[in-house]
Parts: sequence; C-alpha cells; structure tokens
Amino acid sequence: MSTDVPLPAPNPTQFQKGVSGNPAGRPPGARNRATALAEQLLEGEARRLVRQAIDRAMGGDVLAMRLCLERILPVLRGTAHPARPAGSGRRARAGGARPSPPRCRRRRGP
Repeated sequence: MSTDVPLPAPNPTQFQKGVSGNPAGRPPGARNRATALAEQLLEGEARRLVRQAIDRAMGGDVLAMRLCLERILPVLRGTAHPARPAGSGRRARAGGARPSPPRCRRRRGP
C-alpha cells in the first residue's frame, strides 16, 4: 500500500515578479509609531545630546567613544572601520588565528 499523496499543481499566477502581495499595506515613507514618538520627545534636544556625547568621548569616556564611533559616525558598508585599519586586530598582532579551546562536557547523573 502506498501513502504517496499527489502534490497539487503550482499556481503560475501566485507570486508574480514585481507585484506586492499586500497592495493596501504600509505606504512607502510611512513612519513607525515608536520612531515618531521618539522624535517628538527629542525635538530640539538632539544637537545638545550629540554634543554632550562628543564632549564626553573627547574627555576619555570609553562608552561615549564607542557610541560616537558606532552611531554618530557609522561605518559605511564596504569600508574598513575608522578606528581599526584592516589587519590590525588582536589576532593579527598575535601571529594568526588560534584554535578555540575544547568545550567542557557536563557529567550527568549521580
């Protein structure tokens, strides 16, 4: 006895290229509600907050430096990180990649 069930034939018009599956969906350029609320809360304060983060970074605050490098000056795709030239990582200085340590297994039972 065979349990093979015949598969239905694919519908050739089901997914057409270039046609949205939800034409009444969110229009292009529509803002997320949370983003709009955050913009209203920070209205007029964004410049001051960015200036304060930069001042703290220049004063030596490591977290502020990281924030500035990651958020204020984001890395463009396809370019090297501005603070780390290519090939200057920890592994490059150590003479190449090291194998990862073996994983420990937990003993089960009494």
